Amino acid sequence: MPHVAQWEAEPRACEFEVTSRALKI
Repeated sequence: MPHVAQWEAEPRACEFEVTSRALKI
């Protein structure tokens, strides 16, 4: 998953994705 590589490069990306998921839910 390329997303994992992005998380390593930008740890904030993971938090952003989590927030987006929470908003979707």
